[in-house]
Amino acid sequence: MRRVALIPVLLLPLLTACSAAGDHSTSGSPSRAAPLAAPAKAQAVSAPSLDRAVVRTARISVQVKDTRTAADRAVALASAEQGRVDSDQRIAAGDGQATLVLRVPPATVESTLSALGKLGKETDRAVSDKDVTSESVDVASRLATQRASVARVRALLARAQSLTDITRIEGELTSREAGLESLQNRQKALAGQVDLASVTVTLSGSAAATGPVQHAGFTDGLSGGWTALKGTARVLAVVGGALLPWSWLLALVLAARAAWRRWRPAAL
Repeated sequence: MRRVALIPVLLLPLLTACSAAGDHSTSGSPSRAAPLAAPAKAQAVSAPSLDRAVVRTARISVQVKDTRTAADRAVALASAEQGRVDSDQRIAAGDGQATLVLRVPPATVESTLSALGKLGKETDRAVSDKDVTSESVDVASRLATQRASVARVRALLARAQSLTDITRIEGELTSREAGLESLQNRQKALAGQVDLASVTVTLSGSAAATGPVQHAGFTDGLSGGWTALKGTARVLAVVGGALLPWSWLLALVLAARAAWRRWRPAAL
């Protein structure tokens, strides 16, 4: 019995030590977890943000009464929005038609379309966005590589000694500079498409014919009858002039017929 009673007394220091060790391990866990979380936070802060490159295009069709006036107002509208006009084609025949390509900042596309729609009766509108971020990044990367390549070839040309090496390196330099210029032009064109949206405006003058219906009166009928009489007289004059050269043949036929009638009873 005494041995059984001594067992808890002997195990008490061991349990106390285990509890203390557990407390130390628990209190130390945050200090070890903190260094693991810190790099993730630093990585999130230092990661660069990539801006999207979007090409925005739009089109609108409007029926107007005067295409010339409406086209002039569309040009003035593009200038007011800090844009420009890339194309201006106008047809004065018939009711008139005009097609313009305006370049305006992407943020002002909606307001520009609303203003254009107020020029007359809007019949069609469409807006589309094209993400060219990957293409822009690819062109920029290729451009940097091409610039480094041109720089290396120029360095080789500066160290060339023989005429053969100079000629060969100059030909390679010319080829790489042409590639560099092509990439620069492509990057510039792509940046221009992103910086200014393209808005195609079609102005039709067919609405000018739509107006209040006017009923014909006495003067309209008189004018129409007189016009018809003049037209008929003109036609008869043309027919008479065409038959006049043949009048002698007709007179000869009539004279022969009259003579035949006189001669026939005497012969019988």
